Amino acid sequence: MTFRHGRSTALFLNQINATPYFNAGDFSQTLLTADVTVWGNTDKNYIPGQGDATFSASGFFDGDIGKIDKTLWDLNEAAASYPVTYCPDGGCAVGRNARLSSLLQTDISNSSPISSAVTLKLSAQANGGGKFGSILNDAATLSSATITGTTVDSGIIGGSTAGGFVNIHVPLNTRTATISVKVQDSTNGTVWVDLAGGGAQVVPAGVAIDATHPFGQPTAYQLQIAGTINRYVRALITPTAGTGNFVAVVALARY
Repeated sequence: MTFRHGRSTALFLNQINATPYFNAGDFSQTLLTADVTVWGNTDKNYIPGQGDATFSASGFFDGDIGKIDKTLWDLNEAAASYPVTYCPDGGCAVGRNARLSSLLQTDISNSSPISSAVTLKLSAQANGGGKFGSILNDAATLSSATITGTTVDSGIIGGSTAGGFVNIHVPLNTRTATISVKVQDSTNGTVWVDLAGGGAQVVPAGVAIDATHPFGQPTAYQLQIAGTINRYVRALITPTAGTGNFVAVVALARY
């Protein structure tokens, strides 16, 4: 039995590593049911309906360019879903459990009490529900070279067959050329192949090619995976050329 302390939680919202800004989060998964109780039943009977999930978080305001407040307000105004990876299992470390989804923000607010810090709160609907997943590459790795990720064992004998999805969060990218981000799977943890059905993403360069006006170019993606995902998985992140550093969080959830 392994318990976790909330202080180690990590959170990634679209291209932002939101961990330094929040101190409370709630990810709730529900299943809607229909009452099919008929005459003669002594107990109620139900049939399953649709799954649903919601997410909320609270923390502290930071209004600088590229920081949490402006980013979340822009996402709210865009009225578009974005990937979220919530890590209550001791933080964002390879092999740790996570909750993955695509969020559609429903509420964002600031509060500024005279006797305390300015706060930030958000509420969101998980578009397509929330799924249980694993971290394949974490935010602790600032790299300028190829990352061959540690093997993550799902424990699912024979793998899973219903597909899944991959969340990729790139909160820092100063590369002068593209980065290839792949998820690979294996039946035995030794022989690896690229995950079929969309488990790869080319991340654009994060600075101008001439490097005259360098800037970190954060971004995020959610990739849908079709078909079988074998028992063992890992991330493979390859800078194609150039110079500069990157941080890429990769997480996989199975359907």
